[in-house]
Amino acid sequence: MDARDPQRWVDEPVRRALDGVLYRWLALFCAPVACAVVHRVSSEATLDHAIHLCLPLFLAAYIAVHLVGRLFWRCTLPQEGWIRAAQADRATVALTRTVGWVTLIGAGLAIIAPLGTIAEPRQFLMEVLLWFPLLFPLYSLAVWVTVDCARHRLGRGVDEAQHRFQKYWQQVGRAGHSPG
Repeated sequence: MDARDPQRWVDEPVRRALDGVLYRWLALFCAPVACAVVHRVSSEATLDHAIHLCLPLFLAAYIAVHLVGRLFWRCTLPQEGWIRAAQADRATVALTRTVGWVTLIGAGLAIIAPLGTIAEPRQFLMEVLLWFPLLFPLYSLAVWVTVDCARHRLGRGVDEAQHRFQKYWQQVGRAGHSPG
């Protein structure tokens, strides 16, 4: 514990949780964007087919990992995670929420990009009609998973911060003054 700044020590789990939320948003964004970029720079049909298959598999794996992890999460976490996180680090909360919105929009557009080109509207429409019924529910579920993970991760961070806060004041009570 940092005796000079106990509030920083108490808020550290919330800041770590915010970092984890930010990294998860970036992961959800980077996979579809990488598929879109590879699709644009590749000229091989085999690679395009692999991209079409990899994106749904990635989204399904992303969702499955979350659902398995959810089996181990406690359900009694504090619900005020975002509020407490904003008290601890307002700038990182603003950045995380901004990245989250950019991720929702950007990844949604990037999922459509490998489906074809606007220059060939008929083929593009056929591929959208073929892949949309699979990709849209998977993407929607992946977004729900990411938001749910953010809530749980921040809840665990708030829970740990509350334990640290109680521990700090117990030490103050035992010592009769500020620890350190």
